Amino acid sequence: MRSPPTALQARRRLLAASARGRAAAPRLVRAGLAAMALGLGACAAEDLPAEDTGGVASQVFALATCGGQTADPFAALKTLQLIVREPSATGLQIAGASPTAAYSTGKSSIVFNDIKAGSPFEVNMLGFGGAGTAQWFGRRTGVNIKKNDTTSLEMALMAVENFTCVGTKNMANALFPASVVMDNGRVLLTGGFTNSTPDGGLVRLESPSDAAYIFDGNTGTFAKSKTLMKEARAGHAMIYLPKLNQVLIVGGAKKMAIPVDGSTPPIWSVNDGVSLSYEIYDVGSDTFIAGADNGLNAKKRVFPNLIALTDDYVVALGGAPWPVSNSDDYAKSDRFTSNREQGQKTGKFVPALNTLQLNTVRAGAAVAYVGPTANGTSRYFIWGGATIDQGYDPNNPLTTAIKHGERFKESTEPGTGEFSSDYKLEGDFLPQKVGDTVATDTSLFFPTLTPLGKTVDKDGEWYHFLSAGGVRYDPKAKAWLQPKADDLFKVSLKEATESTKGRIKTARLSGLAKGVYFHQANQSGADHVLLSGGFSAHAQPASQLVQAFNLPSGKMLGSNDMPAAKNFVLRGGHTGLTLRNDCVILFGGTSQLGAGVLSSQQQATSDIYCPKFLLPK
Repeated sequence: MRSPPTALQARRRLLAASARGRAAAPRLVRAGLAAMALGLGACAAEDLPAEDTGGVASQVFALATCGGQTADPFAALKTLQLIVREPSATGLQIAGASPTAAYSTGKSSIVFNDIKAGSPFEVNMLGFGGAGTAQWFGRRTGVNIKKNDTTSLEMALMAVENFTCVGTKNMANALFPASVVMDNGRVLLTGGFTNSTPDGGLVRLESPSDAAYIFDGNTGTFAKSKTLMKEARAGHAMIYLPKLNQVLIVGGAKKMAIPVDGSTPPIWSVNDGVSLSYEIYDVGSDTFIAGADNGLNAKKRVFPNLIALTDDYVVALGGAPWPVSNSDDYAKSDRFTSNREQGQKTGKFVPALNTLQLNTVRAGAAVAYVGPTANGTSRYFIWGGATIDQGYDPNNPLTTAIKHGERFKESTEPGTGEFSSDYKLEGDFLPQKVGDTVATDTSLFFPTLTPLGKTVDKDGEWYHFLSAGGVRYDPKAKAWLQPKADDLFKVSLKEATESTKGRIKTARLSGLAKGVYFHQANQSGADHVLLSGGFSAHAQPASQLVQAFNLPSGKMLGSNDMPAAKNFVLRGGHTGLTLRNDCVILFGGTSQLGAGVLSSQQQATSDIYCPKFLLPK
């Protein structure tokens, strides 16, 4: 069996942008850089034996910043600096010297010599227009600096503390698209609704896109796929299958409806689900392939969750109609196997086993990777997305845990595992007040959940997560509540022992500017989580900008730490994805839920944000 994903890999797979577009797509500009050998400073690699050093030859590309940038983004560039970091017991540390090179036009590459050899290294390139902080940033991870040789790298430089534009001409605006990282850090972007039509008191979301785009973060190229999806869809999910070098695309809707006043999330019925419940994108051939035996073993799901198991098995769960599903069938997961029969180009969904049964029906839930088991298989935490009826007893901590969260543990038998809710829920999460007097226990729909790492204390191992945003449904009033700014939690999971039950501990955090849902949360670097966009109030345009949660301090950063956030194009219902350089690409979305949601004539906003805290120190 192959190794289970790391926390960051799983996070990027599950976590699983943007609304109004620009008038014209930016053009990619290749920078001319002088080829030159560089000496090193006082703490340079000259102290290293010659056989322990190598060179780096980098072909550098640049992407224009959004709005008012000159045709050549490097017009003001004067100096480049190469900073190589290697793993250490306390994190990444700088390996050897950090040479610089003067900018010169008319050349296509730059060479840095006498760099410490080794692997896996993180290679950073910074661009300066003068003294002070770098204005341009590039990063490659997992690089092997070869001894007595020159390592060739392609490096796309993106604006520091700014938004870098990407896209193609005539892209339709896309609401609820999906994204996934594929081979070599390339990103696949697909689908999303492209039009909306008023219909009495409702707005019909329709015309999902069957287009697909591929962004290469190494070169900055953004291109439309050679082929279209087999079925247009929105509100779907994707996961990369490295064993097959393919992407599994699951679920989605062909239409939704939302009240004109935007007082509920968009609603859908099972009949609104796409006919082709899954399909496959083959990376090598750039083609889409219809799923085998479609509909037999894969339910129609919207906003489903996909869990990656070893050997490229995948569990599809959730994605039920909300806030109440009429079928307990959505408590059952679906199982995909990458094993191919003779003549079969892809894997397929196969009958799920009884062990793949959740403890409640979920819709709009969040999933995050927990960590490996002692046997090397994977564990995941499922949070929110459950309707709690009026007969529910919030004073029973065990039934509370069943509704709010559960853990999936993969077994050693390929493609199998078990969902467990044998946990006690405690802390700040409940009960919640509705109005001044009524106490109820409502679950979060469409929160985000990001792993924060593991700690060990006298009680054992705790796995920590950031739960941000979400919207609550009050079953007694049969109404959706306004998103609340205090729905920001540190959620900690502890497994049961022979003598104690498992625990889910919640601690409310402060600093979220507004309540929000249909937003995105993406880890950016080792120490930060970026929260972008989303809707903060019913019947109002999107107003939430970009915020960052700092892991070491456990606090949200202020506006002085992220000055470019004010330039964020307001939208929700977008997709966000962390690139291998730790910047975040945002794609699709809309500025408002309700009347005037989409216009097919608008060009999608698609951009990349590189916060200044990514610069190596």
